Amino acid sequence: MKPFHSHLNIRALTLGFAAVMPLLPPHASAEPKVEYLQARSTVDGQPFMPRGIYAVNVSDMDRAAGYGFNIVQTYQFRTMSDDKVAEYLDEAGKRGLKVLFDLDMKASPAPEALATLRRRIERFKTHPALYAWYLADEPAVKNIKPEELKGIYRWIKDTDPDHPVFSSNWELETFKDACDVDMPQVYSGPPSALKAGALPRQHRTAAKHGVPWIAIANLFDTDFKAFNEADSEVVSPAQLFSAVQSGTLDEAGAQAKIESVKKNLENPPYKLRATFPDTPVKIRGQAFDLIAHGSNGLFYWLLQPEDSLHERFGYYTIFVRPPLRQALKDVLKETQDLWPRIGNPSLDSTTWYDAEFGNVFFWCRRQGDLVTVIAVNESEADWLSVRTTLPGLEAVKEVVATVNGEKRTVKVKNGVLEDNFRSNQAHVYLMTLK
Repeated sequence: MKPFHSHLNIRALTLGFAAVMPLLPPHASAEPKVEYLQARSTVDGQPFMPRGIYAVNVSDMDRAAGYGFNIVQTYQFRTMSDDKVAEYLDEAGKRGLKVLFDLDMKASPAPEALATLRRRIERFKTHPALYAWYLADEPAVKNIKPEELKGIYRWIKDTDPDHPVFSSNWELETFKDACDVDMPQVYSGPPSALKAGALPRQHRTAAKHGVPWIAIANLFDTDFKAFNEADSEVVSPAQLFSAVQSGTLDEAGAQAKIESVKKNLENPPYKLRATFPDTPVKIRGQAFDLIAHGSNGLFYWLLQPEDSLHERFGYYTIFVRPPLRQALKDVLKETQDLWPRIGNPSLDSTTWYDAEFGNVFFWCRRQGDLVTVIAVNESEADWLSVRTTLPGLEAVKEVVATVNGEKRTVKVKNGVLEDNFRSNQAHVYLMTLK
């Protein structure tokens, strides 16, 4: 292969990427090492539930693995040498972790950036810890032309057909041809807020473009205006200083709030935004709601310390609250244990809302004699009593459903399921037909 020269024309490098650089011969493998579709997720041909977390340094990997994550991402590749990147991949592999490899291509590419991208893909495409290429984080038309990103994407696919290309797009309609998988930022938090904004939007986007997607859920106190109650506040330093820069908050006020939060990490003296998943019920409901709506795995933003808060660039997350971080660990294990029954959730499943209130979202799948139902109260209504009919079970006189993780059962008679729900609560019902 000819050496890459930095003086080559950018237009030729992007629009004619493949023409400028000879392509590697196609891989001989019968199927890609990693495959992610809405109805199929595999690594080396084996079923795989992606459980990813952003902003993980090498020093954080043990903690990430301990929570139950199996994919990590770091923004530090942007400043690392290639040898340091190799060290990161090696350390991830030692812990059984895969890496979402950040290529940082969201701005119009300079020759040096393209040289780095090409060199790294050539070097690391066979690394066993590589999960996927993360081509662009929030690309925008004002920063990069769609045809530029599309040209780079095509070169990546020709060079490495074994790994998918992921991007997190706010403008998917423009960049839909520059990724294999979209990662929508569904930062609405608990199910009640997801239903009010992020999920309907994602369903419309997926139906229109047909691009496979996997959700990025928030673990921090987002500042989305649609959910900003009059008496609630955001306390993440990064967002507070963003407000300072925009002129909507003075620096002294931001610093005073940060100091107050640092002194009371677990229970800061502020009412947080409704988007913050501030109870174990909300964290579990958030995860099962996203899966029931079709996310074939889960990513979360972002990993932060458990006992401190960076006073300039930090985010206030669930990790500073012991009950919440335990809830995250529990739901990651629970979803992994249930994955043989709930994986590839858009495949061979039925979904609906309860007829009376329209607040409880149901997902149901039958696999032979096994029936699995996920039900999530996507409202703030507490102790909601719901009755629904499970499709295909009307002729079953009675079956006992185990409510997963709750040490109780409910009887389903002639397909009718009745149960009570707290706000944002998820129930998972497991049945075996005789």
